[in-house]
Amino acid sequence: MDYLIKGDLVFTTTYDTITALEDHVLHIREGRIFKLYREIPAEYSNLPLENHTGRLIIPGFTDL
Repeated sequence: MDYLIKGDLVFTTTYDTITALEDHVLHIREGRIFKLYREIPAEYSNLPLENHTGRLIIPGFTDL
């Protein structure tokens, strides 16, 4: 099942780098992050949206 999550994203790409993206959208496909968007593309505008605007979304570190 595909769905979208909107909010402020915080994640790391290296041990010493933190990236913060305000008001972005995660596209979730089969339980995993599929894509990251600044705005919802028209072809995905019909997907269910969890709107968490103004809230932080951070990784769960489930693969540790």
